[in-house]
Amino acid sequence: CLDLTWGSTECKAAFLPPASPGTGCVKPGSLPGQSPHCTPCVHSSQCASNWCVNTWRLCYDSTKGGCYTGNAAGCPSSSSNADTADPNAIKCTNTNFPNNWVKCT
Repeated sequence: CLDLTWGSTECKAAFLPPASPGTGCVKPGSLPGQSPHCTPCVHSSQCASNWCVNTWRLCYDSTKGGCYTGNAAGCPSSSSNADTADPNAIKCTNTNFPNNWVKCT
């Protein structure tokens, strides 16, 4: 994310152009994607596995087991690629997405 308040453990999701996702308060590749609780993400480059599932908006690593998706963002399956879409334009069922979704790393 780019918009953040230092001193807070959460940061606001800002639209990042495809050339620079994962910058700001979330270091590229810093979010784990292991079971049982995969980590919330906005862009794939934030994930150690390089995969932020579009509908869940969770980092996922298929080699580490499944994810409990009860904490998923609930984005529509028709939502655009997690790396190119403006997260603020996607209507997800989890009200924490996108502005209270990721934690700074």
